[in-house]
Amino acid sequence: MKKLSQPTRKEYKMPRLYLDDLEKIEEIIKEVKPKDYKIKFRGYEYDELTEVPKDSESTEFHLQTYDPFLSLDLDNGHASLYMSDDNVTSRGIFSKVDEIILKRERKVLWLFGQLAVWIAAPIFLGFILVSIKLLRMDIFNIKGLSFLILALLSAYWWYFSFQLSMKSFSKIELWKEKDKFNFFLRNKDQIILLVLGAFLGAIATVFLERIFIK
Repeated sequence: MKKLSQPTRKEYKMPRLYLDDLEKIEEIIKEVKPKDYKIKFRGYEYDELTEVPKDSESTEFHLQTYDPFLSLDLDNGHASLYMSDDNVTSRGIFSKVDEIILKRERKVLWLFGQLAVWIAAPIFLGFILVSIKLLRMDIFNIKGLSFLILALLSAYWWYFSFQLSMKSFSKIELWKEKDKFNFFLRNKDQIILLVLGAFLGAIATVFLERIFIK
C-alpha cells in the first residue's frame, strides 16, 4: 500500500509583490536546488530573477520549479501558489513562500471589491429610482439631482472595483519597496475605494433611516 501525493493550492487576495519579495522567494527555492527553475514575465522566459528587466511593473508573473514542483501564478484575475508533492521539502518551500505573499495581500482593497459586487448595485438602483421620482416633478430638484449623482458614484464604485479585480488583481513591481513612491501614490486604489465606499455607505444609512425610522 502506498499513500498518494496530495497536491496543495492556495489562493490570495490581490497581492502586490516588490523586487525584495521576489528575491526572497528565489532564495528560498534555490536553497533546495530544484532540477529546473523558470520565470515567465511579459512574454519572455528567464532562468533567474537577475535576467528580468528591473524598474518595470506588470499584472502577470509566473514562476515554476521542477523536482520539487512548485508554481506561483500571478495574473489579472487571480493569484495562487501550487505544489504537487506532499513531502517535507515541498511543504517547507510552500510555507515560506506563502508567508511572504500573505504579508503582501491588499485585503482591504479586495474586501471593498467584494462589497461592491453585492452593495453597489442595490444602492445604485435605490438612488436612481428616487432621483427619477423627484426629477419627474421638477427637473431642477436639488434632492433629485443629488440622488442622481450618488447613483452615478455607486455605478463608478462597481466599475472601478470590477476593473481592479479583472485587470489588476495581482501587481508585480520590480523595484525595491523603499524606492517606491509615497504612501498616497502607493495606495491610491485602496484609498479611492475606502473613501467612496464609506461615503456611499453613510449616505445609504441616512437614506434608509429616513425611510424606516419616522
